[in-house]
Amino acid sequence: ALEVSLPSSHIYVFTDASSKDYYLLNDVLKLIQRKQSQIVFVMTGDCGNHSHPGYQAYERIASTSSGQVFHLMKSDVDEVLNFVRVSLQARKVNLFAVDRKAGDLKEFEFDVDGSLREFTVSVSGESPVVTVINSKGEVIDQSKGLFELLNHKNISIVNIKDPEPGRWKLRVNSGGAHTIRATGLSKIDFLHGFSRQPTENLKETYHRPLKGAPTYLLVNATDLPEPATFKNVKIIDLEGNSLQNIPLHRFPGSNLFNATKFFPPDEYFYLKVAGSDEHGYPIERMTSTAISAQLPGRIVSFFGSFPLAGRKRKIAK
Repeated sequence: ALEVSLPSSHIYVFTDASSKDYYLLNDVLKLIQRKQSQIVFVMTGDCGNHSHPGYQAYERIASTSSGQVFHLMKSDVDEVLNFVRVSLQARKVNLFAVDRKAGDLKEFEFDVDGSLREFTVSVSGESPVVTVINSKGEVIDQSKGLFELLNHKNISIVNIKDPEPGRWKLRVNSGGAHTIRATGLSKIDFLHGFSRQPTENLKETYHRPLKGAPTYLLVNATDLPEPATFKNVKIIDLEGNSLQNIPLHRFPGSNLFNATKFFPPDEYFYLKVAGSDEHGYPIERMTSTAISAQLPGRIVSFFGSFPLAGRKRKIAK
């Protein structure tokens, strides 16, 4: 499905068994980054040993693609399909993604800008409890506009329509390891690409940086109205920790931004751009999938494949 799907697709896999071809995991992870597709696994029934490589492959794929693994009974599938209908709306943007390895109570902050028509929070884990707090410090419940899209012993999905701009909080509690995803509906988003030299052309960039090498980042904002702007980009690990904070510089008269030279981390990471909307409210957007640096060799970009700069090419005589 991933090979034949369009870029930036949302793929839902319904299964009652662990993967039998988990040996293809690394190839799938590379393809996810190239296609920028999100994959959600809906596990119906008992899928056996969760330490089995076939099951862990599902978790790795979901984590890398900013997807999730849902555990349900077959009788609950209709409820998930209602969530799927909501999640497939156009103009969906990523706000944040966090993987927690243990059960605990944790509070997160995220920015809601004026262009967000709604946002959805999804938590998958053991007995998740989600509390949403608006920018005024008020707990948002069903009487104040919170919609429960799915309330299950292993999944909690809530939606807020027409949220007031400002800094919101999300309080999440779970009895074990869990994943948290927040998405919104907005026209404002971004494309990105990595390069070894500064450039103003996305066609000269790659979707993955080179491991251990100084790297430049080009960001192309989509539907960013004046005077809204992006100011910096953060390197975020899969647990939500900020590893680097890099200033962005705007090319005059365009929605292109470049980041100063940096070294990408060895582990998987997200890019989170931050700035302000046209009304001065903070704005944040995150890449749709996690990213990993690649070893030297032939680099595949969004638009084709290129040899690394500095490598000699054989010329036929």
